Amino acid sequence: MPVAFTQEIIPQQWNAALLRSSITNKMIALGYLNESTSENDMYFSFDLPTAAPKDKGYLRINVSQPSGTSIKIQQWFSDAYTTNNLVNSVSSFSDTTGNSVSIGYGSNENFPIKFCTFKSPEIALLAVIRSDNNASNFNLGFVFPSVRPSWWDNNSLYGFCGAGNDYSILKSCIANQINNNSIDISYFLQSAPNVINPGGTRDLIRRIILSSCTGGIIVGATTTDIGIIGASGIPPLTQIQDSNQVWVNLKTNNSMAIRIV
Repeated sequence: MPVAFTQEIIPQQWNAALLRSSITNKMIALGYLNESTSENDMYFSFDLPTAAPKDKGYLRINVSQPSGTSIKIQQWFSDAYTTNNLVNSVSSFSDTTGNSVSIGYGSNENFPIKFCTFKSPEIALLAVIRSDNNASNFNLGFVFPSVRPSWWDNNSLYGFCGAGNDYSILKSCIANQINNNSIDISYFLQSAPNVINPGGTRDLIRRIILSSCTGGIIVGATTTDIGIIGASGIPPLTQIQDSNQVWVNLKTNNSMAIRIV
């Protein structure tokens, strides 16, 4: 079944406060609970489709205004939360790991931002991009594949965020079934094709297999509604027709793709 999808493009004179408000509204619409807000930080929780004790994932999203012509976005995640604090947080993309995202613009410039939401039993994701120049894209939220290995029990959160803003590699919480450090999760995107085939078709792999970058252990698989597409030459968040299906790429070149029709 296709993933539930929404898209909205909002043109205005943006600032950090307006972007925080839009992100909050979109995350709540995806099913996230706004636990608290503290200055530039927004804290969200999400009920993952697993049993207690580790059945809830938490996000800290920071949207700040470093200058009058830039907005900075950062994300962390965890499996535990106290008021205005993630316990044992892991950086998804932030200054901590040197990969925060900035949206630059001119003084008093009116420009559009595109918001896309993806919701299914294995993903709850908000994807954002400045859509007039297809720059400064970032993704917020959890991926929780439908096929979980039997050895990954409910004492570790089974939900992953991006190790970077484009989610080309995923990342686990600190406490997991493999070790007591956050691990990177590959779905072999780097080795996937990204060029256009003879005749103009694009390669599309329906389903991704997730493997830990430490030890090469398979840690899950998605349904055929999440895959990899060769998105060379097209910007992020483009709707791509493939036979009678429509897919959306999260980045250009070889990209995670989500089926919406």
